[in-house]
Amino acid sequence: VGLQNYLFVLKDPIFRISVIQTLKYISLTIGVEVSLGFAIALLLNANSVLFKRVWRSLLIIPMMITPTIASFFFFYLFNENYGYVNNLLKSIGMKGLPWFSNPNFAFLVVSIVEIWMWTPFVALMILAGLQALREDIYEAAQIEGANNFQLLRYLTFPMIKNTLIVASILKFIWTLKVFDSVAVITRGGPGYATYLLGYLIYNRGFQFFKIGEASAMAVLFLILVGIIARFIFNRISIQE
Repeated sequence: VGLQNYLFVLKDPIFRISVIQTLKYISLTIGVEVSLGFAIALLLNANSVLFKRVWRSLLIIPMMITPTIASFFFFYLFNENYGYVNNLLKSIGMKGLPWFSNPNFAFLVVSIVEIWMWTPFVALMILAGLQALREDIYEAAQIEGANNFQLLRYLTFPMIKNTLIVASILKFIWTLKVFDSVAVITRGGPGYATYLLGYLIYNRGFQFFKIGEASAMAVLFLILVGIIARFIFNRISIQE
């Protein structure tokens, strides 16, 4: 019976769609989070920025909010009928957008929730890496005539590369568990646009009570994650 569950899942088109959508979701959110987090960390690390402690404290707020509450917040923010975003668009003469009925917009909204909540974590992690860098290296490079872009390209980025990789791997693992935003905002729709694997496993196991299929999906995706993680670590080892 167990083997039949695995064979059924491998042939299940919904499972394949869910895996693809989940990998797309992970790629989008991690790419944006690391890019924004890097930019925020650079700003907070700059000597010219005032009230650094205040900004760092404010940066933690999204992480303190539970995912379910954050999901409800964005649900009401982007609601097509009475959401603040569409009301704002209408107030300036534009049409409201189908945030939840359009597959691309729905996928974007679910991604925004993840990005809003966890970009601060990535930023603080990168900021810690930046503050650990030695100042004398930068002073020597500036004496040699290096400009700000060269300092960033040839000193800062190479020295915090491992921090960026660790942040990406941690976020990769955590993003696999996303469930709240999909369950609250879209429930996997429209169609299967936001049918991420965490929601599919929950739906198959606890809505339709097909525990065997849900378990098989979880194991297969764990194997896929292991392969991807192994590939990442191998790439890191080769580069080092």
